[in-house]
Amino acid sequence: MDSLHKHFNFSDKDSQVIIKFILTQHDYDNMQYIAEHINILHMLIKKYSTLDFQYPVFSSEEINSIPSSFILECLFDFDAKKIHIDEKKLSFQGQFVLLYLRTIELVQICVNIYNEFERKDSEEPLLHLKNGI
Repeated sequence: MDSLHKHFNFSDKDSQVIIKFILTQHDYDNMQYIAEHINILHMLIKKYSTLDFQYPVFSSEEINSIPSSFILECLFDFDAKKIHIDEKKLSFQGQFVLLYLRTIELVQICVNIYNEFERKDSEEPLLHLKNGI
């Protein structure tokens, strides 16, 4: 954030930035994977963390119908050194994609925990997510 500048015309206003994300097939595969393993992920998050969220239930068809690109509108609050994302402008699908992007690392951690501590010998190990965006 140090290299960003205040609003060009109004120094008392925050800068607004529009970011376009383009989803790859890996992202769709990862979102499908989350949807398929949602119960295991919820159990692990509840058991091993203090986070209070759950992934919404999405069918395979709903995930495949997510547009391949979406826009995030952000404000950069320089005084507080924070980036605010206007989530109200996102569709339900866009909110799911944003949650996916925010929690990729969490899912990887859950996979490690499951494979090391929770998986029974008779069960297949969970696979790590593919490299997406």
